[in-house]
Amino acid sequence: MSRERFRALPGHDDFPLADGWFDDLAGRGGDYIDPRIPAGDFEELHAKTAKVRKWVNTSVAHLTAKGRPREAPPLPEVHDSIDAIVGLFVKYMNLIQGVLVDRSVVMTPWPAVFRVPWIPDDDHFRSVMTKVFEAERRRRER
Repeated sequence: MSRERFRALPGHDDFPLADGWFDDLAGRGGDYIDPRIPAGDFEELHAKTAKVRKWVNTSVAHLTAKGRPREAPPLPEVHDSIDAIVGLFVKYMNLIQGVLVDRSVVMTPWPAVFRVPWIPDDDHFRSVMTKVFEAERRRRER
């Protein structure tokens, strides 16, 4: 990850602030990212997500040895873990691709899911399923 490559990204070439952006992301003054920065980010990521990762590994993805789930970490810790992941994602998307990612969550009007039926009426459903079964039967006959 070089300053030259970063400056060559679309929108960064010939832009006076590009060097300052690179310095903020990769360390001041060098032509390449300071390797201590990603190493430190990795350590910080592990530290900030440790409790959530342990819970996921022992209770969500795999059960504990006793076969029962452990208590979930408090919700603020889950949020902090997600914030740490998103923060690093945004940082490295900017550094690697020059892309700024909006950190805010945009929720479309959520009640809209209740205004449109998810499952069509029974007659329509039967018609679709008949076509699916017919296509499957023809596929097997080949």
